[in-house]
Amino acid sequence: MAVSKAREYILCDLYWLVDADIYKFFDEIPHAQLKKSISRIIPDKLVQKLIFRWIDVGTPKTGLMQKRKGIPQGAIISPFLCNVYLSAFDTYLSNQNLPFVRFADDFIIFTPNKKAAEKALTYTQKKLKKMGLKINERKTRIVESGPHVIFLGRKLPKAKQ
Repeated sequence: MAVSKAREYILCDLYWLVDADIYKFFDEIPHAQLKKSISRIIPDKLVQKLIFRWIDVGTPKTGLMQKRKGIPQGAIISPFLCNVYLSAFDTYLSNQNLPFVRFADDFIIFTPNKKAAEKALTYTQKKLKKMGLKINERKTRIVESGPHVIFLGRKLPKAKQ
């Protein structure tokens, strides 16, 4: 579905892409903010407590005064936790009128030109910083759509000429 949606945006002449990845997302997601996000959507305290235990498993504090962060990658609950936390990011992109497709910590923002893509990347970096995350500079690029862009293992179509 994500790849189909990406192709749809490209066919609508939104072929300049911010092809992005969140730096060490599963290792860096802040526990306090994640738990607040979960508390907002799940009112049942017992269910919250159970989910919080999942979050705390396998993510030791890195220092005496350090706050816990990270979730176990590959755990059965990790995709749910990822989507709960990044729903605020999704809402932000939507409110900025930025068409996007996201699958876990990989996402593409679709724009009509390179300048708009550069602006979208700036917005994205600011929002992620507020969320305690950052863009993976090595895996993020502004690029015109084409078969050289692989999203979720699939090549994206070339922009209309």
